[in-house]
Amino acid sequence: MILKLTLPEVANLYHELVEHPRVLRVLALSGGYSRAEAT
Repeated sequence: MILKLTLPEVANLYHELVEHPRVLRVLALSGGYSRAEAT
């Protein structure tokens, strides 16, 4: 399953998702941010 996530305004918003044992990778599209700002 692929979920399209946006960069969060709140730190650690996706923490539970990242730490879930069945999640392999979490990736967010920059959605208009420059690469430097998104990183």
